[in-house]
Amino acid sequence: MKKVKANIPKSDSTAQSVIALFDLDYTLISADCTAHWLKYMLTRSRRRKLLVFGLLPLIKLFSVLNVNLALRNSIYLWAATVGLSRAAQLRLRREAITHLTIRKKVHAYPQAVERLNWHLQQGHKVVIVTGALRWLARDLCRHLAIEYHHLLGSSDRAQFGGRVSQVFCYHDNKVKLLQAHGLLAPQQYRYGYSDSSADIPLLAECDEAFIINPKASCLPAFQAAFGESARILNWPKRDTCKSNH
Repeated sequence: MKKVKANIPKSDSTAQSVIALFDLDYTLISADCTAHWLKYMLTRSRRRKLLVFGLLPLIKLFSVLNVNLALRNSIYLWAATVGLSRAAQLRLRREAITHLTIRKKVHAYPQAVERLNWHLQQGHKVVIVTGALRWLARDLCRHLAIEYHHLLGSSDRAQFGGRVSQVFCYHDNKVKLLQAHGLLAPQQYRYGYSDSSADIPLLAECDEAFIINPKASCLPAFQAAFGESARILNWPKRDTCKSNH
């Protein structure tokens, strides 16, 4: 794999149908928004903290047994939402976006937004595909002025007085969701952007794959999957970025 400059490409004059696929966390934005949201929800009251403490043995057991990630995440999701009315959930959603962007300083990478906007200007179809709950990704993108054509994310459903995972938009499920929404056409030129080796199935569907700020632990997986074909982009990590630029 080779590093390339983070500046935008030259104008694209092709008449071919083009789609640009973007992961969200650590690709477009500076943090794991789900982790921040869950921590906010689970630590906002003593009762929630005690509930999580009581669930820790089950969480550890599921981890040891390598129970699928969607089910493990459901435990945290349920603990964060059990007993909340619909009105309370909506209120806490609004408060959570403020918490993430103001308190936790979650921001969009300027270079990522520049690249995304270039695709929009070229008439490409921009799709954000994220493991975050769709409402969380949607509200966060709206607050950070991140534009797109389609946003695919995880979904949840009511269960036992709280919310649990319904569709977990992760790994090859991202590809399945894109296919289900008709967003992987046969005669289509695709760009893909992600920081995570979990998105190798997504990037493998792309003609041009870009790896964003890769961690050293992920590089062997990227190397095995793409050899020298994938390119690395390094977005500067600037903690002083404004959350609502």
